[in-house]
Amino acid sequence: MTATNFDIADTRRRQRLATIQRSLNARHARERRFRFMGLAAVVTGLVLVAILFTSILGRGLPAFWQATLYLDVYLDPEIIQVDERPVRQAGRARPSFGSANSPG
Repeated sequence: MTATNFDIADTRRRQRLATIQRSLNARHARERRFRFMGLAAVVTGLVLVAILFTSILGRGLPAFWQATLYLDVYLDPEIIQVDERPVRQAGRARPSFGSANSPG
């Protein structure tokens, strides 16, 4: 009878080990999926940041180039009436010299 009890105990122990092993396999599979999802999230974030920086640089770099445009503009004195250039008089301060409407 003791051999039978040992056989039953051994069978139960093997069943428990098999259950534990299945549980561990499932846990390891979940852990691998979790790590893969985390890595995919980090890579996706880095790609999106790279796209953002590329977009910013693509739109912003042309601001560092200067374009110069030279035009001849004719101001017709019959249409635009310009007063004569003021002459600086002795005793007037420079800031008041520039304003035409200041008393002085």
